[in-house]
Amino acid sequence: MGMSRLIVIACFAAAAWGLILEGNLSAATATPTPTPRATPRPKPTPRPRPTPAPRPTPRTTPTPTPTVTPTATPTVTPTATPTATPTATPTATPTPTATPTPTPTATATPTPTPAFASDNFNRPDGGLGANWTAPPAAEQTLSIVSNQVAASVEGFHCYAFWNANSFDGDQYSQIKVVTVGDWNGVILRAKAAVDEFYLGIARDGNGFDIYARDGSGYHLLAHNSSTAQVPGDFLRLEAVGSGPVNLTLRYNGIAMLTYADSTYNFTGGSPGIGMFSPGTNLRFDDWEGGNLGADTQPPSAPGDLVARALGVSQVNLSWTASTDNVGVTGYLVERQDPGSANFVQVGRSTGTSYNDTGLAAGSNYSYRVRATDAAQNLGDYSAVASVTTQAGVAATDDFNHADGGLGLNWAKPVPASEQTLVIANNEVTPDIEGAHCYAYWIGNMFSQDQYSQVRISNVGPWNGVIARAQPIIDRFYMAFVFGPNDYRLYLRKDGLYYDLSNGNTETWVAGDIIRLEASGLNPVQLTLLRNGNPVLTYTDTTENLTGGSPGIGIYLPSGDHLAIDDWEGGNLGMFGILLPETQEPSMRGNLVVTALGVSQVKLSWTASTDNVGVKKYEVQRQDPGSTSFVRVGTTTGTSYADTGLAAGSNYSYRVLVRDARGSQKEYSGVASVTTASPTIGPRAAR
Repeated sequence: MGMSRLIVIACFAAAAWGLILEGNLSAATATPTPTPRATPRPKPTPRPRPTPAPRPTPRTTPTPTPTVTPTATPTVTPTATPTATPTATPTATPTPTATPTPTPTATATPTPTPAFASDNFNRPDGGLGANWTAPPAAEQTLSIVSNQVAASVEGFHCYAFWNANSFDGDQYSQIKVVTVGDWNGVILRAKAAVDEFYLGIARDGNGFDIYARDGSGYHLLAHNSSTAQVPGDFLRLEAVGSGPVNLTLRYNGIAMLTYADSTYNFTGGSPGIGMFSPGTNLRFDDWEGGNLGADTQPPSAPGDLVARALGVSQVNLSWTASTDNVGVTGYLVERQDPGSANFVQVGRSTGTSYNDTGLAAGSNYSYRVRATDAAQNLGDYSAVASVTTQAGVAATDDFNHADGGLGLNWAKPVPASEQTLVIANNEVTPDIEGAHCYAYWIGNMFSQDQYSQVRISNVGPWNGVIARAQPIIDRFYMAFVFGPNDYRLYLRKDGLYYDLSNGNTETWVAGDIIRLEASGLNPVQLTLLRNGNPVLTYTDTTENLTGGSPGIGIYLPSGDHLAIDDWEGGNLGMFGILLPETQEPSMRGNLVVTALGVSQVKLSWTASTDNVGVKKYEVQRQDPGSTSFVRVGTTTGTSYADTGLAAGSNYSYRVLVRDARGSQKEYSGVASVTTASPTIGPRAAR
């Protein structure tokens, strides 16, 4: 195809754009500082249906079609004809001569429309090459950097589509995400002269969007923020049909978004790639695009179905993913109720888990799951998994009642709750953003061995549950999700927050169940569970909060629109306590450290014995961000108070023992503590 052919993918630089907004791109200043995290946030109007008057009409000038087809037919046909004629005359055997004539014609026909094209970008840094063309929407150029694709200029919308082949209208485009951010994407049905295409993007770390781009701007068709994105995952956009055009955005083969477009109805064109990198050096790699053929192959059966009882009324299901030749679009969940001989469908999931709610306490349920794909092929069922819901004293609230207050069964702990939790669209959210909001259940009495759990509707700082909350007394335990890989246990006490334990190995998504269990006294064992699995523990040997009731909590930064749903809380009992396999000790060696407010820490340890006699203990501290321990004081006793510390900061300590001669004997183990804070800061989990 011509190594001599070099087409630099031009990007038509218009005024610098900052964000994608529904309907158009907002104009920026001459030195753009776009903040594209606000880009697809217009969730209140996720499906605009404008009829843009300025939409370009030159659909009758398709660019890609005339370029490829005419060359193949005339080249082959004249060569075959003269060869056949002279051979037939002397031999008088026309049979073999006729054979070569149709052979070259048949071979040449399918060449212009291959099933797919691909590009791994493994070549020298610079332009994408002759196989790529920029559509009118491109403001700057996409380039190859270290065998990956990057924006040549940060802060601009950059696109390119594949021009080396022509494709059917039913087509797909797919990339491997190398870095996560705002935003990597793919385009479909793009043309050289007409400013229109469909755009699918991965953004924000867990957001997905489908847009239509035409001459009047960008139009948000569908949005979802339910799945955490990881480098190395695959993003794919598919377009099928016309009037409507059925669009599917997949992440690792699972459908994140679907949309039927009857408004813009773009036809023809080619698949390609797109990026907006707001100064974050985004990258993607390994592009593939092509025709979507007929799919008649069903997905495989899901594996390893597990059912876990989450309290008295909920069950969590999890399974391993099915495979499919094109891609799995979702899973159908079926349940067999107590006393019934039949399974009925109770839900659908695009991921590999499902939470079933509204069940009867102490009852046995059986489940099975099957996968489906975009062509509605149904796979085989998984194996059946059965589970019995827990029995005991518990309360539930699905919040499916009128917008407004939570109701008479709920009370607000003060002064911890700065504003009020309310019901909106059958979910719970704060009435005022930017404040800490809590509520606990007063409709029943509970033992102090209790649990509280809630389904998180979306992930962000922060939503979760509380336990052992009481009226008037400003003290309770808290568990919450702060981000996809940030979850924590806290103690609220007398106007301050004490960070007890943090985790970062689990990836939380919308729909997960967060559960806090508090059991025992002196010490109190705290356990944070995700979908029934213990993921974080802490043993409280100092505060030992007693009594109280379970509840809920949210801190909602302005614009995040956090919400929770389907709460349940009650007594643990022997059946309900889930003990972790391993438990992080609160004491390292013989050293115990306790935060006393925002600026002080108390250390205590057991006395060392020595044949010469212990002279003194040297206390050493490791400050936040430091890799070294420094001496902060000495004592002849077995306790020490360290003061002048920063609020909400993590410190580590160790104690050096010296004998009466001044000789160094040994170090204690290392113990860490986080000082209290008047609020909970948006930092990453340790």
